[in-house]
Amino acid sequence: MFGLALVSCLSVTCTSSHDVAPAIEGAQAYTAAGSGSVPVRAGSAPPTTPTTTTPHGSPQVPRGGDPDDYVFSQTALRNYDVEVDPEEWARINREAYLEQYIHGQLRFEGKTYEVGVRFKGFRGSLYNCFDFDENGVATRRTCPRLPIKLSFDEYDEGGRFFGLRKLNFHVMRNDPSLMRERVAYHIFRSFGVPAPRAVHATLSINGEPLGLFALVEQVDGRFARHAFAEGGEGNIYKERWPMLSSDADYFRSGLEANKKEGNVSAMERFARALEGADADNIESILREHTNLDELMRYLAVDRAINHWDGPLAFRCRAPADVPPLPPVVEAAQRPALGWEVCQNKNYYWYEETQSGRLWLVPWDMDVTLNSFSQFPDWNTEPNTCEIRQQGRPPRCDKLINLFATTLRPAYEAAGRELLEGPLRSELLTPLIDSWYAQIAPHTDPFSIGVGALLLQSEIGNRIRAFTTEVIHNKPEPEPEPD
Repeated sequence: MFGLALVSCLSVTCTSSHDVAPAIEGAQAYTAAGSGSVPVRAGSAPPTTPTTTTPHGSPQVPRGGDPDDYVFSQTALRNYDVEVDPEEWARINREAYLEQYIHGQLRFEGKTYEVGVRFKGFRGSLYNCFDFDENGVATRRTCPRLPIKLSFDEYDEGGRFFGLRKLNFHVMRNDPSLMRERVAYHIFRSFGVPAPRAVHATLSINGEPLGLFALVEQVDGRFARHAFAEGGEGNIYKERWPMLSSDADYFRSGLEANKKEGNVSAMERFARALEGADADNIESILREHTNLDELMRYLAVDRAINHWDGPLAFRCRAPADVPPLPPVVEAAQRPALGWEVCQNKNYYWYEETQSGRLWLVPWDMDVTLNSFSQFPDWNTEPNTCEIRQQGRPPRCDKLINLFATTLRPAYEAAGRELLEGPLRSELLTPLIDSWYAQIAPHTDPFSIGVGALLLQSEIGNRIRAFTTEVIHNKPEPEPEPD
């Protein structure tokens, strides 16, 4: 188990990073066996390996030889050393919430790369780390560490780092286990859902070590080309839910790829089709506009890991109750995100270029794998759809209500397959143990020991709760309103 393996690692010299390979190979066996049901690139086979076919007939194109595989290798923990102007670094530390880039150089394994450096995040990971006055001006920073983004194309459009445009360093502030993002993304990917890759890394600025980070893959055009067998040149939308609007400007404002073209007609058609959705036609609508099997797999993993701050949760507050943002930041949020418009968060859609089919892609996993939830359970019939402190009950959204009712059998089938596959302890436990062995030399032994035991308990609780839901069909009770 995680805790026992970690104690062993901490009491003696930990194994080298390359010793985690056997655990990784074992955890990949489920995917290699052909369980995936979406045309995503999977595995680590060389390019000469023949294309395989999943049980559902979708081609699974083997991946291999991509430069970015080196960055996201699961068998190594690497250090990134950045140099910036000290005065500029001090300035953006005071004004991190403005997310402004400064010029820097990354020194990595004997080579130097030009790079833009800025802090990143939204309310939970960035703005909540500052106290603001009534005019939205920051008066004090409350978090010692903040998430950081490195951009290799900020000052040179053709700049790349092992083929990558950007790197995201997450501080794991909400994750005492230091492992949620890496584990959660692994489960999605192992179950055939396109998802970012994540590893651990250390980061230094001007020679000062900033500690251990979760290094998470950017969801951009390069990610899509890496993840989708059809080419990956289609649109990527961030946090644009088709039940909230069918307006083209709403979807264009969320584009993360192909911004210049701005053609969002496929998403518009999907949104308009959902306006007339009901129990009789929802399956045909979803099969036309999405990969329904992938959608149910996404839903199964999302619920198994309890991604309570994801697409199944709607944050809602009256504008007067929303903490103020700096005016320059407030002006950039159009249309507004988050609480202001009862928006769900932390997901992307990828749109295929030819068919226009949409694929749901997960994001922001640092609050997963625990039993806490700020919002009503996703499949509990709501007592009211009035906005309250916890947000809007998920089933007040018509699409989610149809997930929980008409499409419930498909969700349960995906859930049973998940329990029999990537969530099996003989696959998950050795892999997590090997990752803890990687990070142990880079963090406090007591904290990591407690974190490992906490994660072990949380995963056990989640699997038991998920088993009860998908096998015995007993949803968790809805919390009482405040």
